[in-house]
Amino acid sequence: MTVQSVLKVLVIAGIAVEPILEGVGLFGRWEGGISKLVAGWKLSEPSRVAIVRIDRYDYDLQFDSTTPLPAEPLGRVIAAVAHSGATRIGIDLDTSHSSYRSLAPLAADSRLVWGQPADYSQVNHAFFLRGKPIAGSDPSAVSGLTVVAADRDGVVRRYRPSYQKVPEAEPGGAAAKQFLQSLVAKVAGSPDSGSQDDVLIDFRNRERQEWSASDLLGEKQAEIQEKLRGRIVLIGSVVDARDEHQTPLGWRNGVEILADAVDTELKILDGGRYRAPSQWVTISWMVLIAAATWLLFRFRGNTWSYAAFSGGLLALILLAAWTAYGSLIDCLYFLPTVAAISSGPAWELVKNRSDRMKKRWKKRKRRLPSVRDHAPKSDGVNAPGVDRAAD
Repeated sequence: MTVQSVLKVLVIAGIAVEPILEGVGLFGRWEGGISKLVAGWKLSEPSRVAIVRIDRYDYDLQFDSTTPLPAEPLGRVIAAVAHSGATRIGIDLDTSHSSYRSLAPLAADSRLVWGQPADYSQVNHAFFLRGKPIAGSDPSAVSGLTVVAADRDGVVRRYRPSYQKVPEAEPGGAAAKQFLQSLVAKVAGSPDSGSQDDVLIDFRNRERQEWSASDLLGEKQAEIQEKLRGRIVLIGSVVDARDEHQTPLGWRNGVEILADAVDTELKILDGGRYRAPSQWVTISWMVLIAAATWLLFRFRGNTWSYAAFSGGLLALILLAAWTAYGSLIDCLYFLPTVAAISSGPAWELVKNRSDRMKKRWKKRKRRLPSVRDHAPKSDGVNAPGVDRAAD
């Protein structure tokens, strides 16, 4: 192998490094654009989850700019949603404060799922429960852990149906692991399997129906309640900026991320596959696709052979998307690798074609007669300015 060939291989390998890292979610330079494109393709699919949000206007008007939120107006919001005929209601709020004991009668409604606040322990690698919903006044209240966990790069991409918690009391000997279902799994009605497998959030419902608490409690109450009938409804606050998180589609509020996660969980219950692949699985597919792309440009054959090879590469990408992400549309996440690997050979191909065209043009230019060759030759006697001598 010549030095020039070694350099070409190194260049191609260097170009391939970045998309491989992009594929495992360590950087978001390309992921955001691809995720928006994927979400755009899925935009026509309706959401089964609606949101009743408490925004800054509601915070000032309905809740008198008080933190924690006063229990009486919050109870009216929850009751209005419950009377709408919603199938399940998730309360994405911390109701562990003693002032929320008055909401205990609402816990009799089995459709309500109360958010359980918790703090993550880096030492125990589990969650410490921080208080209990409805100020702990009703131990039978259904609750789920409200967790929005980000990856190492600070982007939220996944959730878990269940999370491990630190046991409240550890008797002598090894304590058994305890798990708590997430609010997402509880609201979606998933069975309590204790699964801690990561699930990719299918960020697709960007035009989800949302209403503010003031609208729900105002003149449009009957109209909004009719639209909430038969839906899953999440009630959450969008006032606190600390509950804003970066996603592949940009910044979103916690309740919006939970709504996307609930939609994803519902699709899984319907037979969909949205599990999160491990980094090694994604890297393996990236390397295999990169090798197949490189061989495609080095392959020598006729048109039909190239077509068959290209079809095989496309099938490989679709298989990778289905195996790694559970969705054929997610094949777009592998396209940066194909583009990066193709850039080297493609540039070399274009350069070779350009050099051939230049050589052909030079040869043709040599063969073309010049203007002087086509000019009429003078015999010197009849040339302009010369008098013909008399015989």
